[in-house]
Amino acid sequence: MVVDDDGKVPTDMKLPAEELKRRGWGEIAAMSYGPALRWLEEHLNDFGSYQNGLRAQLKRQTLGADLGEQPLGEEEVRLSYRYRFPVHAFGYNWLDDNAQSAQALGRRIDEIIERYARADRMRCEKVILVTHSMGGLVARHCCEVLGWRDKIYGIVHGVMPATGAAAVYRRMKAGTEGTWGVAQVLGADAAEVTAVLSGAPGPLQLLPSPEYGNGWLKIRAGAQELALSRSTPCAAPGGACATRSSSIRSTRSKTHASAGSRWRGIGVCSKHTFVPLASFTKPFHSATTPTPTPSAATARGTRLTAR
Repeated sequence: MVVDDDGKVPTDMKLPAEELKRRGWGEIAAMSYGPALRWLEEHLNDFGSYQNGLRAQLKRQTLGADLGEQPLGEEEVRLSYRYRFPVHAFGYNWLDDNAQSAQALGRRIDEIIERYARADRMRCEKVILVTHSMGGLVARHCCEVLGWRDKIYGIVHGVMPATGAAAVYRRMKAGTEGTWGVAQVLGADAAEVTAVLSGAPGPLQLLPSPEYGNGWLKIRAGAQELALSRSTPCAAPGGACATRSSSIRSTRSKTHASAGSRWRGIGVCSKHTFVPLASFTKPFHSATTPTPTPSAATARGTRLTAR
């Protein structure tokens, strides 16, 4: 499926709208990501603001990283102004298999590097990726599984569902919480969400992986509470999946997945529907689930992975 690249782009920046389109800014939701793209472009290329720009303000400040972070020094800030940081965007079909989106991301990285070398005669050897949510899975798969690691200098992950997201499971029954616009896309109730997500590999790859742990799904009946799953999710056809689904089918009680979220029953899963979905979510989880490395740091809810 081709991604529409004719979205809204700013017309009041130093860069012409045609250049922003070429960089992919029209491929992403302008309302959600437009301000962030603009902020990055302006502050990473503020060559006339060495003394009072944002990078200068970051000197001697720590960002709260876990692994011995050192504040930016004068020489580091000075060195950063010897480089250009043109900001590109990559829009992908979030309904598609994230592995396919990762392939497309890799091809885009190649195109960007080749374009600067050919047209602008600039040496561009690697890129820095900044991701949001499921985009982190796409970027990590591209880097660690598909072989683009040598062309990626580092990845900044924002709220990446590294081991899955229980909210996907919840929405299959309760619909999409939040704003009206989001609900119109994902589905306002169980029937609409199921119609959108049940045949979409990307969202289904957000289902909790074995690394997410057990007991995250709570089913309440009066004073009694049942925590599922009791074993590794989706371990094998007829195994944990069938056990979990049969337990859910027999339950007709008030259920919750997060504080303040309750609904009647679940009763929608069976081994005939749940296991086939696992057939393409499990390989993706197994290949992409991150493992801790000495070069990984976490700062204020953002995971930074760099070589």
